[in-house]
Amino acid sequence: MMYFRSQRLNKIFTALSFSVASCLLGVSAQAATFAESFGGLTFSNFSQAPLVTDSTALSSSFTEGQGATAIADANALFDLFPSAQASNFVANTAFTLNAPGEAFAESQASIFGSFNIAAGSLFAFDFAGSVDLLTAVDQAGESAAAAFETQYSLFDTNSQSGLGAELDFFRLFGQLNTPDGRDDFDIANSDAIVLSTLDVNDITGLALAAEALSVGVIGRYERLFQQDTTVVLAEFKLGVAQGKQVKVPESSSPLVVLVMLGSAVLLMKRPMAKLAE
Repeated sequence: MMYFRSQRLNKIFTALSFSVASCLLGVSAQAATFAESFGGLTFSNFSQAPLVTDSTALSSSFTEGQGATAIADANALFDLFPSAQASNFVANTAFTLNAPGEAFAESQASIFGSFNIAAGSLFAFDFAGSVDLLTAVDQAGESAAAAFETQYSLFDTNSQSGLGAELDFFRLFGQLNTPDGRDDFDIANSDAIVLSTLDVNDITGLALAAEALSVGVIGRYERLFQQDTTVVLAEFKLGVAQGKQVKVPESSSPLVVLVMLGSAVLLMKRPMAKLAE
């Protein structure tokens, strides 16, 4: 059985959550905003090995104001030994504390694989992923936003149109905006992709001071090719987190601290997506 790097990712996000929460606990009667965007996807059990692979990961952060902090991270890989397996994730945390300012974190990751499929062959693989978005504010004049988007597509490079004709796709998008309630979630896929698990949990709504969205997905791709075809698997993901205070803060409740501690506990307890053998 192959698991979705849960040990490593749980350590990363538990550490982030508790490090931020520990900072906020020292000044829990002061204003703060918090936003977190995390998402990962893994591919395994390819019916055949790829000819060419590639992966990229980029991250950036921006802060303005004394109380602003932003943390961005990304990772991507496409291993061939002992068997073909690809995975990537993005992680973004942004918060402001007791001062006007803005924090912004963004990261992206992608993988690429090229496969030669013989006529009459079935090309298949499994995939699994998870997404966690969290936003919180504790007084007027603050805003927090988190967004995540991922899509993978399979292209027929025998086609003459650029990268090739898109054969199949899987897409997932989610965003939270607190407190104005401009929240969204969407998932879509082509017929060759079957989802065996889709677990969506959300706490969202207009004017809420804290919102959360958690998604877990497990699926399989299968397509029978009638002629020799070179297929490209291309996947891309983007995550963003932003926190902003636009006026001098007033004394307020430690709401963000409570949300952060709850986030850390959930990340430790929540099992990441897994694939059966």
